[in-house]
Amino acid sequence: MTTTTLTDTQNERVDELCEDYLLRWTYPSIATASLREIIVATMERHGRTPSVLDVRNIVCDCGGSFTKAMRLARNKPAVGDGATIHHYSDSTPQTVIAVSANGKTITLQRDKATLLNGFNSGEPDALTFTPGGFFGHTEGVQRYSYERDLDGPTTKATLRKDGTWRVSRSTERVTIGARHKYYDYNF
Repeated sequence: MTTTTLTDTQNERVDELCEDYLLRWTYPSIATASLREIIVATMERHGRTPSVLDVRNIVCDCGGSFTKAMRLARNKPAVGDGATIHHYSDSTPQTVIAVSANGKTITLQRDKATLLNGFNSGEPDALTFTPGGFFGHTEGVQRYSYERDLDGPTTKATLRKDGTWRVSRSTERVTIGARHKYYDYNF
């Protein structure tokens, strides 16, 4: 659900867009309430009310799937947004530092992540290590603090046709909107 509070004028415009869209194009899987969410999510990201054609393009690009349409509507990164690159079993936190003019290529810079509850941290939820197996077994939930690293390495990512972000020339997935660090000690 969106958390944006709309003015009466904005609400009227969203209602008009929904009606106009439903009169022109009908996807049985997209209900009016769902359309409202797609339109409001697009407004949040772009700072303007989309046209009925913008909404149609978002929905059509997703084959009428509300879930995919919401991901596309909300998946428009802006400079300063947090991001995460998912490498096999590990994840690294990033910050969006550039967005191309067409919005389909972004530049990411790795952030610093500090483990707060390491093995010898003294924290009540500290990670535990048990020898055995391939390397051993690490248990517990990793907690990190994050900060920008202006000297961190940069990576480019592109928006794919399926609506997902991937590292350029790679299959590594990128999520936009939150920083997350995970190190797989068991691998």
